[in-house]
Amino acid sequence: MQEVAIWKELERFNILCDEKVSVENFAKDLSSVFELAQQRTNASKPHAMASVLMRNAAFVYVSQLFILSKYRMKWSGDYGKVGLLDGDVNGRWSPMWVFPQGEWVPVEGDAETHSALQTLICDQCRQLIKAVAKATKSSPFVLWENVWGYMLWMYVQLFQESSDIADRARKDIEYFLRDETWRGLERRSPFQKFLTGQTPEESMANYARITCCLYYMIPGNDKCPYCPKVSNDRCLI
Repeated sequence: MQEVAIWKELERFNILCDEKVSVENFAKDLSSVFELAQQRTNASKPHAMASVLMRNAAFVYVSQLFILSKYRMKWSGDYGKVGLLDGDVNGRWSPMWVFPQGEWVPVEGDAETHSALQTLICDQCRQLIKAVAKATKSSPFVLWENVWGYMLWMYVQLFQESSDIADRARKDIEYFLRDETWRGLERRSPFQKFLTGQTPEESMANYARITCCLYYMIPGNDKCPYCPKVSNDRCLI
């Protein structure tokens, strides 16, 4: 019953289990994903398409971080088989992410927790960001902030839960903010700068981006409410 409840909770992150897909193995078949994203967004530049894609793909990782903090459980399925199901909401591209069957297994102790966190963000998510950035000549910093926005929102929501859940969520977000977590991968945590010296709660209450997500480059859209008000021909990095 708990696994059924978990999958139900994940629907809020655009996650489905074991459904038909438009693109199989989205993280490896990026050419098909790019083609679909370009068709659906009509972005004027490849890096604008990439930004919208990463804003959506962030849910693949943030959804699992949510379950890890809330229940201390991780998905045991095959990440290499996570697929994309095309869709839209109110005329805006909003794909679903389809996970193959896999059990949700308990995570015990700091070592297992840190390993799960590393796998999701420092390994899987980072590799996707690197690949997308290279293929579309995008700023990795912009793509990281697209992921961070949803991470921040999710963790601050969990801070409002019972004390044990809130404590786990706080430990998890703090883990990602430490430079030592990223040693050998990045010069420092890619997330620390986004807080601009604030606590997560303060940053969420006064949310503003450091970089431009390029949403205004998607036909029919203006700059988003959190835009750092950079000029239309560059993003702030």
